[in-house]
Amino acid sequence: MCGRNNRYTAMGNHGHSNNEEDSATVIQSTSIDKKDFTVLKVRAIGSEELPAGYSLRLSLKIQRKEESNEEEDETMPSCTSVYVCGQKQTRQVLAPHIAAIQAEIPWPTKTADQTDDGVKETEILVQEIQSFDGTSRPKQFVPMTLLFCKGNEIIYEDSLEMRVCPWIIPSPLADPHAVFYVVEDFDTHSEDFDRELTQAASLANVHVMPVHRYEVDSHPNDRELSKWMYCGFTQTFDSAKTLFAVSQPQEENKQRTFIPGSQYEYFTLGEKGTFDKVMATPPIYPDYPLGALLIASLHPDGEQPGFWKRGKTDVGFIPKPLGEFLEAQKIQPMVELFTDWLENGDIASMVNFVPSRSETGFKVIMPSIHICRELLVDFRRYGEGYICEGKTLNGEDARVKVTRLLEDQDFWKTNQYFQNFIDWNRLRLRWQLGLRTDDFIEVPALWQLDERDHIRAVPFFPNMTSLVVLGNHIVVPKPHGPKRTYNTVVDRFEHYMIDEFRANRVTAELHFVDDWERCFDRGNPAIPKSSLYNQILVQRRPGAYPAWWQLEMR
Repeated sequence: MCGRNNRYTAMGNHGHSNNEEDSATVIQSTSIDKKDFTVLKVRAIGSEELPAGYSLRLSLKIQRKEESNEEEDETMPSCTSVYVCGQKQTRQVLAPHIAAIQAEIPWPTKTADQTDDGVKETEILVQEIQSFDGTSRPKQFVPMTLLFCKGNEIIYEDSLEMRVCPWIIPSPLADPHAVFYVVEDFDTHSEDFDRELTQAASLANVHVMPVHRYEVDSHPNDRELSKWMYCGFTQTFDSAKTLFAVSQPQEENKQRTFIPGSQYEYFTLGEKGTFDKVMATPPIYPDYPLGALLIASLHPDGEQPGFWKRGKTDVGFIPKPLGEFLEAQKIQPMVELFTDWLENGDIASMVNFVPSRSETGFKVIMPSIHICRELLVDFRRYGEGYICEGKTLNGEDARVKVTRLLEDQDFWKTNQYFQNFIDWNRLRLRWQLGLRTDDFIEVPALWQLDERDHIRAVPFFPNMTSLVVLGNHIVVPKPHGPKRTYNTVVDRFEHYMIDEFRANRVTAELHFVDDWERCFDRGNPAIPKSSLYNQILVQRRPGAYPAWWQLEMR
């Protein structure tokens, strides 16, 4: 038995028949698209047919417990379909709705297009479609065995294992194809955000796919698309396929109006996806050619900052099923970061990436209170000003005088406490990814205590680290920093970011969008603040990534 095309669908949605008595399905060979299958060939030389009492069988070999560290019943049930190709008809011999795991297949016969060298062959099509619901471990390999038998005695056996194509999370710098975000049909406060985001996406030649609120309001995270959906891809020998992951509560109607899977293929990951706790890095050579996965963890590699005053509940972690699923993919090593100090616990509030003409091809963006304080001190030398001027927060004037802010010692003591976590994670990034000091760009940021638990941090103004890269254009939350009027009104924080990016050879154009009402002022202090990164779901093109089967599994 030999493999020709190792096309193996990693996961997807499919239905199961309730009738285990179903017989094999027979379909016209011309209706089968072999691109959706792994194509195996059984070849024989000699006899035109099997002698009486002999049989050729194909078996879905089950891994023995002593060969694995995991219990069999923890892995996903078989979702393998096997078809045998004939000249006119293709017959399904094994399928999820067929109870048997072994089936007889016909002896190879010579066809019109085969050469006259005595070799006969039969094509077998194999497809694995996993529907992962978080209750079982994902399958990494599908074993198959070809058996040549005399009665029940096995005379010859040939086995192979096929690797299920891993689901790959693209780099945040990969070329964008489409942008999904939820529009508020009757909310005039979001009009500026909608217009500014659409303009930036248009300049980047990216399709804008607005989603109406009523289409997603049944989901707990509704507007924050990147929390419960993620766009990845799978690779085969001759193509790459976009594949969405969707977190979906079990009680929710699975035929709800909006899932990108209605336009693209998707798979479900149970009800707790929390994809905001995951971010892929750009490719880092030679160690991470497909990038690494930054993962929120309560104890990165068994460690935790000693100065952390743990709250009553934990937020900076990914659910166990999601972690097991990502770990099973094997080709994007996971790097754990500590984000439990953040009210939302997400990665993009603390670290992000932008393209750069540097040796690595990117710069790491992280927030800094020290940069912010230096800018405020410098600003005050030339007069007074305000942060968040013209904005309201929970119905009250949000502006704060620069002098008052600089004189608040308790405020800066709290900010230094939170900065310690950022510095702690920066050291981890340098150590784990082999980065240098000049690979980082710090942007101004300030924090305040969350009013609900008085332990974790929330941004004092929109966090510019939570940016979104769209090709040669970068969408950044407008920080509403102190302003000076020269020939035009200049936001000191925006001006610093533009200058710093230029100095670090970041050639992409910055677009500052006003997401205050959408993400920052949610109208109710009980509603957590959101971030621009979580509000926008970007479908990225797979691009010219290395083939996963050429990489060492980790």
